[in-house]
Amino acid sequence: MKRSINIITKRAVLAASLACAISITACSQDSTGADADTKDLLTKFALGDTSVLKDGQQEEWYIPDFQSDEFTYEYTLLDLDGDGKEEMIIQMENQPEGFSSVFHVEDNKVVCWFSDSFEQTCFDYPLDNGSMVEEYNYGGSITYTILKYDATGETESIAELFVREDNNGDESIKCPEYLIDGSEVSKEKFEQELKSQIQNHQLDASAWTKI
Repeated sequence: MKRSINIITKRAVLAASLACAISITACSQDSTGADADTKDLLTKFALGDTSVLKDGQQEEWYIPDFQSDEFTYEYTLLDLDGDGKEEMIIQMENQPEGFSSVFHVEDNKVVCWFSDSFEQTCFDYPLDNGSMVEEYNYGGSITYTILKYDATGETESIAELFVREDNNGDESIKCPEYLIDGSEVSKEKFEQELKSQIQNHQLDASAWTKI
């Protein structure tokens, strides 16, 4: 009888401990804004489980096999739309111009918000403040467009920085030229804004997880 009581007692303690741990975890998730189910679905998807994708996503978007030996991919998790839950950004390892994408969880299914692997001169990458940058390199000029996602996956441009320091042999083009939101600024002002708005917020290698 004592043994039975001890077993029951131990089970009760274990159950209570587990309930406490779950409660603590749930509170932690609420306080950090990190949703375990969202992370779990996104991680499963990155590791090759396409069953978590919403129907039609693979027909609508280019979604490669991230487990393929042909290329190596990496991901990071950031809240891009400000809803407290993280999106997953997947890119070719150290090479967003080769492939970059954004995935979101909606109604317990993974949906693609963005995917690009074709335009080598124009590519997207995330910042640590939850913004994205679309960088376009063409003809000796670079345009940096800072974007914010909304809850539907649409983006809004919140700032644009433009620099041309090479006229690519075209003497009719103004060079050098520095613009912020369409207004001409000095080189010093441009570099200051580029650093404060983009370079200071770029993710380092430790923020990415290799798939």
